[in-house]
Amino acid sequence: MSKRQHEFTIEIDAPTEVIWKALTEAEGLQKWFVPSAAVTPGLGGSLTLSWGEGCEGTAAIHLWEEGKRFGTTEGAKQVEYEIEAIDGGKTRLRLVHSGFGADAKFDQEYESTHGGWLTFLAMLKHSAEHHADAPATHVHELRMLTVPVGEQWESSIGPLGIDIDSLVEGEPYQANLGGIALAGSVIRYPKPGYLALSAPGSIVALFVEKSGESSMQTIQWILFGDARGRAEEVRQALARFNGAQEPTRAAQAAQAQT
Repeated sequence: MSKRQHEFTIEIDAPTEVIWKALTEAEGLQKWFVPSAAVTPGLGGSLTLSWGEGCEGTAAIHLWEEGKRFGTTEGAKQVEYEIEAIDGGKTRLRLVHSGFGADAKFDQEYESTHGGWLTFLAMLKHSAEHHADAPATHVHELRMLTVPVGEQWESSIGPLGIDIDSLVEGEPYQANLGGIALAGSVIRYPKPGYLALSAPGSIVALFVEKSGESSMQTIQWILFGDARGRAEEVRQALARFNGAQEPTRAAQAAQAQT
């Protein structure tokens, strides 16, 4: 059996009960991870996550120690979390994602989940530290595209009007997404294809990942508290943002033919 796995540990300035809810309750998961979730709690229960049709799954809960440890199994894959209270009311969270095969056909999944977890865990940290008590609305857009992943990342970044090379985690940025001006700080930019930003009352995340020989673009805009009233405005902005990428892709295709 392959020993290939992901293991991450982060510290969060929030109590353990906040993190437990973020991992094991549908509303908590929607604040940092997934647009739609359903949880049957307890050992032998289940966790269903959905990013839209064709991108969903249900895992069995094989580990449940209230407030301390939580784990799920889906096929050969296992995800386990350990929660530990540390000084100052903070939490140390450890994640282990295992079950990846050793052969090359698992390389794509292994690489994408690595970038994904780095980004999502930073979103969890930001959500728990800044929006723990606020309700959330998770606006989401997923597109399967025929453009190779490297070209699609450039096509996605272009309409933002942002200098990707200037982004520094924890530092301020300015951008525009579909006509909505964004300003805040860079939550996480681990590598091309993965970016999470803070904005007033919200988290905005952009993922561009390989899907076969093509690519998958995902935008997650999580609105907290009063910002939830902008959900329809955000949906319209995402539609405009997607439309703004079309000329870029068309130009790339024309250049490839010359």
